[in-house]
Amino acid sequence: MTARYLLKQRVTGHAAKLLKTRRLRLYIMFALLFFLGYQYILFWQGGLDWVGDVSAFVWAVLFLLLVVNDTFFVWFERADVTQRKERTLIKALKRYSLYYHIVKLIIKYGVVVSLFRPVLVEWGWTHASILSFFLSVLLIAWLHMWTQYQLKIRRSHWMSRVSVTIIALICLYAFLDGRPLAAVAFGSGFVALALYAGEGWMSRQPYLDREIDLAEALHDSFFQKIKKGHFHD
Repeated sequence: MTARYLLKQRVTGHAAKLLKTRRLRLYIMFALLFFLGYQYILFWQGGLDWVGDVSAFVWAVLFLLLVVNDTFFVWFERADVTQRKERTLIKALKRYSLYYHIVKLIIKYGVVVSLFRPVLVEWGWTHASILSFFLSVLLIAWLHMWTQYQLKIRRSHWMSRVSVTIIALICLYAFLDGRPLAAVAFGSGFVALALYAGEGWMSRQPYLDREIDLAEALHDSFFQKIKKGHFHD
């Protein structure tokens, strides 16, 4: 059984359960999206001019709220460490999990920046600037999610994790406020921090048990299903 097959089965199974357990929430979201869609059309038609007057800092905070909700985990299950080719399987699952989260972020922030585009157009941004902003937000979101994950499994002090979020806010504000030099300066440090935090993540497994515990807490696991089965028996 390959890592790609395992990941596909786990992602589809997880999505199916979420659809069942959060169906009522989805109905509420559809109604909310319908209302927001109507407001969005009004803004496009010039009916909500005040939206363009909102300060860059407020928008940066709103984007940050999206960023802090991004959660990284590897599609591990406790049974994976019992495989004969454990090291190879785990490295493959880590690699595919990276791809999975990158695709999720591209889709999420592609939609968000597309919806935010009218505000940027009203501010006089060019298409090239909007594309650059999308790539910048994507990078900041990835760096924040990735670094927070690494600090969490290393059980770093909570102040370190808060500082990562503050750096993300500064970068977002700098881009929205038209201060690319500040964004590049802080962003360079952010990249260096992420590289330092994730050093050896693919080749070494010093926190494998913690990674598995975190994965089990965030998605359905084979181990949890076995425990439930034994309990019912």
